[in-house]
Amino acid sequence: MADANELLQQARTYLEQGELSNAEQTYREVLKADPRSAEALAELGRFAMAREKIDEGLRLVEQALDVDPKFAQALAYKGLAYSMKEDFERATPLFEEAVKQDPAMTMAWHNLARAYRKLGHWEKAEKAVREAINLDPKHFQSHYELSTILANTGRTTEAIRAALLSIEINPYFIKGYMTLGKAYELGGKGDLALRLYHEGLKHIPSAVILREEVIRLSLMKRDMKTAYVEMAILTKQNNNYDNNMRLGNLAILAGDFEGAEKAFKRAAQIRPDMGDPHFNLGEIYQSAKLKDEAIAEYEKAIALDANEWKAYNSLGVLFMKDETPESLKKAAGYFQETLARNTRAPEPYYNLALIYGKSGSKAEAKKYAQMALERIPTDGVLKQDVERLIRALTEH
Repeated sequence: MADANELLQQARTYLEQGELSNAEQTYREVLKADPRSAEALAELGRFAMAREKIDEGLRLVEQALDVDPKFAQALAYKGLAYSMKEDFERATPLFEEAVKQDPAMTMAWHNLARAYRKLGHWEKAEKAVREAINLDPKHFQSHYELSTILANTGRTTEAIRAALLSIEINPYFIKGYMTLGKAYELGGKGDLALRLYHEGLKHIPSAVILREEVIRLSLMKRDMKTAYVEMAILTKQNNNYDNNMRLGNLAILAGDFEGAEKAFKRAAQIRPDMGDPHFNLGEIYQSAKLKDEAIAEYEKAIALDANEWKAYNSLGVLFMKDETPESLKKAAGYFQETLARNTRAPEPYYNLALIYGKSGSKAEAKKYAQMALERIPTDGVLKQDVERLIRALTEH
């Protein structure tokens, strides 16, 4: 069996190679050979913290410090534990002692800078993070920390430069893209933010948060095609109910009604208990003049949700288009069903006003038109239509 020193060397090699599981297991073997190995205790403490088992990690690093009170790594890891608890008052002196014992520990300088920043000690924070960068110019987290410090001390241009450097060093650093993108947006450079997020997605296609930002900014620019394409990718990556519903709505905005139909059908299959996909399918079929298909989908929506008023209203609109006495009577019944479920929406009142107007019941038509007008919160097309109807009823 290998002795503790051989095992320690093997564990360090695993760490350098990024084989974390093997490293952790080897450090456990070190402890079996030498229960007082400060390095093994400290590193196992850090592994525990990585799994958010902070108290377990703290216990292990404190055992390491019992063995060697000046062990820089254990001091830094103990500071990290308190930082994870947001207790920066206790974390700061531990990081200070760690860099005193080992001035070449980049990680300790970086975390000391963050602790100083959290406590509002801006000058100390900047000095510490620049020390980390001097020790390791490729330490992207420190460039990002410097960016945060510079942004909070009014040096926006320098902050952007530091954030850019963080993602140049590590093109997979999602947080860097997000922070820089927000800075561009605040500066009125939405197009630059959009290009940045696209660049990030080239490196990290699975970064949902970046794709969500592309969709959001594309919608703000009214670029429905790009938003739709990105939403299709997102839905392919995560084929859930919400994504399919969003994809269907974006497909409609982009003019792809076939794509919308497919998305809503998938949503209905994923969540057969939900009425919204069926209502949306009904709207698509009504627009395409597929009356029977639209009725079937509206009825499914109603069957799944007894309080569904929009489907009743749409059924009323569908039958109102025929303008035969029988169809108008059926439409009026659907609008009354709508009002039984929602008395605040102006649309069913307006539609009833139109029906009564067509049938010659001007008093009833005017009453419902007035009720519709009272429920329209802001100026718009519907308000103008209602006012026009009231004028026509009053003049004739």
